[in-house]
Amino acid sequence: MLILFAFFSVASLLLIGAFSVAVLNVVIRRESAYLVEEQLNAIIYNSGKVTYALLDGVPGCVAPATNSPLITDYLSAQWPDSHFSITAMPKGVTFGNGTTWGDTDSFADIVEDRGAIEIRSFDVSEREKCSMSILVRIPFSGSFLQHLSRTSGLQIVNTRPTRLLPYRAEQGVKGEIVANFIPGSQQPVPVVVVARNLQTGRFEDWVVCQVRPSYTRTVTDLSHMGLRTSSWVAPLGSISLALVLVYACGMLLSLRLSQRIVAAVDGLSHAAFKVGKGDFSVRVAVPVKDQIGMLISSFNKMTSDLETLREQEKQAAVLERDIALAREVQQHLYPRAAALSAAADVWG
Repeated sequence: MLILFAFFSVASLLLIGAFSVAVLNVVIRRESAYLVEEQLNAIIYNSGKVTYALLDGVPGCVAPATNSPLITDYLSAQWPDSHFSITAMPKGVTFGNGTTWGDTDSFADIVEDRGAIEIRSFDVSEREKCSMSILVRIPFSGSFLQHLSRTSGLQIVNTRPTRLLPYRAEQGVKGEIVANFIPGSQQPVPVVVVARNLQTGRFEDWVVCQVRPSYTRTVTDLSHMGLRTSSWVAPLGSISLALVLVYACGMLLSLRLSQRIVAAVDGLSHAAFKVGKGDFSVRVAVPVKDQIGMLISSFNKMTSDLETLREQEKQAAVLERDIALAREVQQHLYPRAAALSAAADVWG
């Protein structure tokens, strides 16, 4: 039984270790995609700020040309293949922001326009004699994604955008398991964004690209999480140590309990063997008053009752034998038939 306990303990430890490694692999792969997603969120936020600053820097009510070197060079340096357009309209005229689902003076978000994914930033500035609007478009082109690859330090592959549900269906369950739960898997990780459909206004999940997981980069980033370097080591180490101590205590308690159970079972087995041979005087020591102790006490009471019953049977057998012997003696000493004598007369 101890061998079985040791086997299952080792097996459970290996399963826990394998599960931990699989979870760590998922975290590392997800962290690789998270780096790109965070950069996209930063670009969306900065595009709104840049759009406002560019529009504020345009003097009067004269819109610069779309190929203005000052603005074009600045935007291209920040986001490759980006485009802008600044429009001046008479005072009070409402601008269209290029959407059919709402009319707002400013927004910055990822949009989907007939299968093309891009970041759009729109802003309106009301002035004394006119209204100025600016629209900045940052398409998810190969140059833009390569820029993301360089800034994130990750290799971006498969830059063709696709809907998330068809992508999951194409990968299948087996592909998901191999990609996420097998350590060291080099299958690319999808970068998922929420894009707003430009025609309907609905939010849709899109896979804009895929990245190769970087275990070295992820470990380096994890080591700099928090307010100071390696601030995650202390809590993670404490949690790991606590889990190890809890598991070790559980192992010790289980081992001790198994030893008690094995000792009790061995004692009962040995005593039952003696009872089978006819020795009802055998008793098993009761270690503690628990369920096992109650079982041993019941066994001892059973053997005691059997021993008492056997003694009673012996006494009953001896009594029957004595009674039979006395009956036989009585028949010889005191015959039941009267004695017959022809020469004797009895007077009473």
